[in-house]
Amino acid sequence: MSLIVRKSASGTWLDDNQRDWSSFVSGGLASASGRVAGWNLADNDVAVIDTSSLAVSYQQRLMNINMAMAIHPPSGMVTVVGTDALNEVRYEPNLRGRFIKVMVTGFYPGGTPVFADLNPHLDYRSASVAPALKAQSIGDPRGMAWRQDGSQAFITGMGSNNVVVMDSSGNRVGHIPVGQGPTGIALNDAAGVGYVVNKFSGSVSVLDLNARQVLKTMAYHDPTPAVIKAGRPFLYDTMLGSGTGHTSCASCHVDGKTDRLAWDLGDPRGSFTAVRDADNFTGAFSGKMVNVTPMKGPMLTQTLQDIGRHGNLHWRGDKTDLASFSGTFVNLQGLDTAPSAAGMAKFKAFWTRSICRPTPIAR
Repeated sequence: MSLIVRKSASGTWLDDNQRDWSSFVSGGLASASGRVAGWNLADNDVAVIDTSSLAVSYQQRLMNINMAMAIHPPSGMVTVVGTDALNEVRYEPNLRGRFIKVMVTGFYPGGTPVFADLNPHLDYRSASVAPALKAQSIGDPRGMAWRQDGSQAFITGMGSNNVVVMDSSGNRVGHIPVGQGPTGIALNDAAGVGYVVNKFSGSVSVLDLNARQVLKTMAYHDPTPAVIKAGRPFLYDTMLGSGTGHTSCASCHVDGKTDRLAWDLGDPRGSFTAVRDADNFTGAFSGKMVNVTPMKGPMLTQTLQDIGRHGNLHWRGDKTDLASFSGTFVNLQGLDTAPSAAGMAKFKAFWTRSICRPTPIAR
């Protein structure tokens, strides 16, 4: 089995328009940024356990978020799907529509990993693409299963509501639309069928593995409240939430939490904005207007859990409520038009009910 190598020796993703800034962090130019050459950050992605001795080692330099793992049957190569962040790129305009990539990596324990982009139809030069091209994208991959002969892998896209088929060389060879939020997948290779759990639509899709199409879809009892079903796509759905079909709010706020990365989402072209109570005074809010600079510097992704009762949002308090983030769907995720006020209200109702359970603080 072989995959396409698309990373630098340091493990940093590169494309035609991007330099390997790792040289300024730990490489030969480290002193230019006040760092020590040779410095290394621990990046243990997959734990490898020797079953005879129980010794533990780690495979490093894979992706930022590793979502699912499977073994390629004939070769024994470990394959992992997930997302890789481009947070070394500064400023929101430069990251618009391209702040993460959906990847597959393969490795033998202790060996050098190889990588392939699961969205090869995207050139990442445009923040939005034509609907037909967008429909081919996979976002938020959550499940992976190989056929017994290792010829094909089926990968579920929880954000993109589809299953993509990959050959043993890491090439996309198929695309199957399924229900909302596909996660787990299991194959009955002898019968030529596969089963996909559509977590968000509460159903199971039965796949014809050879024809690469859905044979039937069976619903199961799903007690999820309607308010959660209505607002959940604004967090997870990469088709609804991005111009390219491969990113969403959940790309960084993974499962409503955090990717544990720092991003510089400042905008050098922006201007100071007056925001009410941006300093988040302790106690009663004064209603004072505070000027907030468009230049942010590196800031850690915040979890969405339990933050609605703490006043304004973001580290700087520059967003007064969830509705204030409608522009992010355009400015960062590449939509041509921001969600409507009604759509953001559905998002807020979902967020308040399922992620931020405490009642938001009274204003």
